[in-house]
Amino acid sequence: MNLKKYLQPTQYIESEHKDVIGFAKKITENITDPKSKAIKLFYAVRDQIAYDAYTFSLKPEKMKATHVLKAKKSFCIPKAVLMTSLIRAEGIPARLGFANLINHMMGDELKNILQNDILAFHGYTEILLNDQWLRMTPTFNLKLCKSLNVPPVEFDGESHATLPSTNNKGKKFIEYIEYHGTFDDVPLTTIVESMKNHYPMLMKHDEFLP
Repeated sequence: MNLKKYLQPTQYIESEHKDVIGFAKKITENITDPKSKAIKLFYAVRDQIAYDAYTFSLKPEKMKATHVLKAKKSFCIPKAVLMTSLIRAEGIPARLGFANLINHMMGDELKNILQNDILAFHGYTEILLNDQWLRMTPTFNLKLCKSLNVPPVEFDGESHATLPSTNNKGKKFIEYIEYHGTFDDVPLTTIVESMKNHYPMLMKHDEFLP
């Protein structure tokens, strides 16, 4: 497999930007092992960048890793972009993955906005460690998980780290229903079309569109 494209910077994955490199170096200071670096970076993105569904926007400038670093909050796709950028900045192959989910605990306010309980094109990162591609999902920060009473996603560098299927009381939480594959950069056109199909009323608003 040609891994070059999973190590390079792109329009959105700004792995050579000084702010991205600086953040990565600060988190991984004195660490040389790729697995240990990845674990530290995962928890940094998970908890230092708050999850906020109401930051949703498909405007290109808001998808960039540097925007997420500055804003300190975002939704799943830009958080995955930052995660991927930081991993690549440390010289470890990484790519973006996308899936459709059902959030069985979605709040009424968000459900009314979306008009369904499907989260289309949920973004996550895949990292290559020890010849194995692992999913890293730093979407929900620890503070949010505690408030929702759901288990936080943990990453050990050896197995997939995906959103939990149940909350802490055993009730249904996240259900993965469709995977869209992996990409070396954000497939923005494809994402926009999917969002229009899933959320036609929401996507009539220009403020969300590129």
